[in-house]
Amino acid sequence: MTGAPDPKKAQVPQVRSCGVPERAAPEFPMDDASLKAYLEDAAATLRAMPRASLKAHLTSWPEVVRDSVSLLAASDRTRTRPPSPHPRAIDRMDEVLSWLLACEEAERRILWARACKIPWRKLEALDGRSHTTLRQVAGRGLQKVRRHLRGVRRSFDRTDLERRMLHDFKAMRSNENK
Repeated sequence: MTGAPDPKKAQVPQVRSCGVPERAAPEFPMDDASLKAYLEDAAATLRAMPRASLKAHLTSWPEVVRDSVSLLAASDRTRTRPPSPHPRAIDRMDEVLSWLLACEEAERRILWARACKIPWRKLEALDGRSHTTLRQVAGRGLQKVRRHLRGVRRSFDRTDLERRMLHDFKAMRSNENK
């Protein structure tokens, strides 16, 4: 025996390119990089979820392709979606999204925008604050999430949670109308 570690025991199964282990419960100490990786994995999982849509009222027949030229032209315009995520990935996403409730609204928005890989310069233009201020806000948010995960959790009663979610939904709708 050479004393080399057993590769089956040493490796933890990885999900996506973020490097997030497949198990749901995070190990501590949780640093900024691993928190960001969990957030990016949740954003990628949410992006891969199939969209809910209603079928047309009149017919549910598919469009008929008349010739091969129209078939080739349609394949250039259509965007392919990633495969549907695994149920464990969806459970992990739900858990990670619940972590964001430990943050204030501004911190939550910045953390989620960064998880969706929106660059700092674009966030500066959207928010109106400098990137250093936005980085401080994101740092405070990560610190609150870390504190939440360590057990120093703020108690959320049902009405507070519903109020926060309704407020975020109204803000999101007002931003879409602009």
